[in-house]
Amino acid sequence: MGMNMAKMQDMADHMPGIATPAFYEIEDAEVRATTPMKTVEDYVCDTCGGPVVQDAWAQWDAENQKMELVDWFDEAFCRACDGSATIKTVEIQVPA
Repeated sequence: MGMNMAKMQDMADHMPGIATPAFYEIEDAEVRATTPMKTVEDYVCDTCGGPVVQDAWAQWDAENQKMELVDWFDEAFCRACDGSATIKTVEIQVPA
């Protein structure tokens, strides 16, 4: 997953004048991004935590030239369980 220190050094030796971006730090011979994170809500299957989908209606908005969601239905389907699902709200961390 990460890049070893020797490969990083070799790349740096062949790219003079290129500075390492400030948002990377070196730890345990790997480079990992240290991106600021924020908490958001996600909707998952109450049984397995997998992604859920719901039926909805969309309507064309001629003024904005795009489809807009106008209604959605309560019944949910879990792709992982391959069946009906109860939706659970969870908090997750995503890049800010």
